[in-house]
Amino acid sequence: MYNHIGSFVRNGLIDEHIYLQTEWYNVSLYWGLLGEVIEHARQNRPFLFENFEWLAARTQRWIGEHPHGDYPTDQPRMLVPKAS
Repeated sequence: MYNHIGSFVRNGLIDEHIYLQTEWYNVSLYWGLLGEVIEHARQNRPFLFENFEWLAARTQRWIGEHPHGDYPTDQPRMLVPKAS
């Protein structure tokens, strides 16, 4: 599924910002769970799941650019984040 979505995002069928705003956590989670399996599978198929890998890399970049989330700073919140 993430390989297909990665292709759709790469080709502009799904807006990257909109997708990552809602799905960054899941993409990161599943790449973390499956990265080693994909690496092993690539021993025989070196290009397997390239779009998923690309999407996971873009997700890591998105996380780095939004270390405190993406909530609009000019909007009130329902829950105030606790200071860390």
